[in-house]
Amino acid sequence: YDPEGAWRCRAKGIRTASLPEGPGPVVATRWDGAVADWVARGGRLLLCVRGRGTGVPSVWRGFWREGVHLFHDHPLAARLSLLDRYWELAQGLATDTVLDLEAWRPAGAGTSPAVVSPIVSRVDCRRFDRHFWLGEVVVGQGRLLACSFRPDGGKGSAPPFFEENAAGQWLVAESLRYLREGAG
Repeated sequence: YDPEGAWRCRAKGIRTASLPEGPGPVVATRWDGAVADWVARGGRLLLCVRGRGTGVPSVWRGFWREGVHLFHDHPLAARLSLLDRYWELAQGLATDTVLDLEAWRPAGAGTSPAVVSPIVSRVDCRRFDRHFWLGEVVVGQGRLLACSFRPDGGKGSAPPFFEENAAGQWLVAESLRYLREGAG
């Protein structure tokens, strides 16, 4: 679900403004009313967002500098953190945005804070605040993986497109596999 064409992809025809009838999983680049309703009805979503205007609160933080990467006790974190080459692959996922999921009030969840399970977070060594690169969020009957990593590349020395980004393809494949097989 990529109505604005935000996903950096060489293939044509990837952008779509519609969601499937079934539960997915689906990859989306923004959180809006249609996505919120679909997830609340039981949809499973990999939400890859960065920056403002995506429907998810985010802040700027450096990827490598002055931050500690934390892998939390979560089945998907185990898949990602135990890979011997994580630090090499992380270069292809580098981002300058982290998500403030604990403050998020996604549509479909009412006024309550979202139920968030951290997967991969960043602790800023100067401010000692924690934000998410990847977290699982329960909304209504559905769930999503909210992610500010860049599986489609395009930042700094990362590969410029999804098709060229082995780390991005690996992250998307593992996330979709988790949503299909291992989520609640």
